[in-house]
Amino acid sequence: MNRAEQVAALSGAAADQWGLVTAAQAKELGVNGVQLLRLTEAGLLSSVGRGVYLLTAAGVPPHLEVKVAWLRLQPKKFLWDRPVGDPDSGVVSHASACQLLDLGDIPAPEVEISVPRRRTTTEPFVRLRTAQVAATEITTVDGLPVTTAMRTITDLLHAGADGGHIGGVIADAERRDLITVDDLAQRVQPLARKYGLILQPEM
Repeated sequence: MNRAEQVAALSGAAADQWGLVTAAQAKELGVNGVQLLRLTEAGLLSSVGRGVYLLTAAGVPPHLEVKVAWLRLQPKKFLWDRPVGDPDSGVVSHASACQLLDLGDIPAPEVEISVPRRRTTTEPFVRLRTAQVAATEITTVDGLPVTTAMRTITDLLHAGADGGHIGGVIADAERRDLITVDDLAQRVQPLARKYGLILQPEM
């Protein structure tokens, strides 16, 4: 396989993965580590995370760090082979979910992903949270599985996030009709009292 064929093979997969491909996926496509290194040295690829490459012609996608972290959870599996709710995959959650859902202005210094069984990571800016997330609590944003606004708010309250930031998230979610006050009040009332949030169901 010559260089043009290598790039073509990687591009076909990366086109549906925000321009990204993992080393494990590349191997499945017939492109080995040495070839990846040479493509990187030639400026055709950029290393954007351990074992994750970006085709430079594709441009940098939004929320790159989240997408890299999510791909690395199952480095051999392509995006289209990861159904929503896959027990071995993860769901972007907490403050990272707020970023993707564009809710509030809560700081997100690390990528937060909820996984169904306990896992560890050596990535310094990735936090894996062990939690079961029902299919009804997952939405898709730019191809990524993300906790819904309701589940995100609940997770933030349970995690002890700053009340002011959570208030902003709730206000944005309500304004965009992603939640209703009635549903939220029923689901998080005990936690809301702890935070001093006043959630009055509509009469």
